[in-house]
Amino acid sequence: MNHLVIGIPTYKRPLMLEKLVNSIYTCTIDKKFISAIDILIVDNDKDQTAEAISLKLKSSGHLNNFKLHYHNYPLKGLSNVRNEIMEKALLLEPDFIVFVDDDEYVTKHWLNELIYTAVKNDGDMVMGPVIP
Repeated sequence: MNHLVIGIPTYKRPLMLEKLVNSIYTCTIDKKFISAIDILIVDNDKDQTAEAISLKLKSSGHLNNFKLHYHNYPLKGLSNVRNEIMEKALLLEPDFIVFVDDDEYVTKHWLNELIYTAVKNDGDMVMGPVIP
């Protein structure tokens, strides 16, 4: 069984972030492979434009399979935010860290397929297509 942290960097796109997190909430979860999922939102806006939507998502009632965490990291730059996600994610001691950007959304089987592929191939890293 695997503990996942899904890291989401975000910057001034609260509606897109909401769409993404809601798509994650609808993912099917194979409990034989996935035991726990933390969603880690790191907001790169000093004005914390993602905080309100993060609180709304946290209280939406979909947290049966998920724990949602919000952090603000105002030092500009995507690489800085991704490094912050890695630092925060490692504190949660996951088996896998998954990245998805705030301008995307995921399909219903996304998480299962990522984990199946990693486990089946003993992979250190897996990725899927991003369809523009």
